[in-house]
Amino acid sequence: MKKRNMMAFTALAGAALIAALPAAARPTPARSNHVWHDIVQLERDVNRADTRDTISEREAAGLRAQIADLKADYNRLNRNGLSPANAHALERRIHQLRARLGNEKHDPDHHRG
Repeated sequence: MKKRNMMAFTALAGAALIAALPAAARPTPARSNHVWHDIVQLERDVNRADTRDTISEREAAGLRAQIADLKADYNRLNRNGLSPANAHALERRIHQLRARLGNEKHDPDHHRG
């Protein structure tokens, strides 16, 4: 009987802990969808820049490889929904890649450096 009561108490305590989490700390599909949309948009921008020859094939290949790594990390982190910290880390990487794309577009030699 004591063992059953202890198991019930443990389950109840776990449920209370989850309910006590602030809404901002809980993984949400909306957050996951927003991050994925940003990754896909970045990939489209790289493809567009490559098609318009504003970046070289080599620069585009490097950016695509980093986007592939970003997608793999997103898929790994999103298995149980993205936490705010994970979403922020992915958004920071997206921002860094977007800045790199901008730098590559304005680089006059069109070579990866």
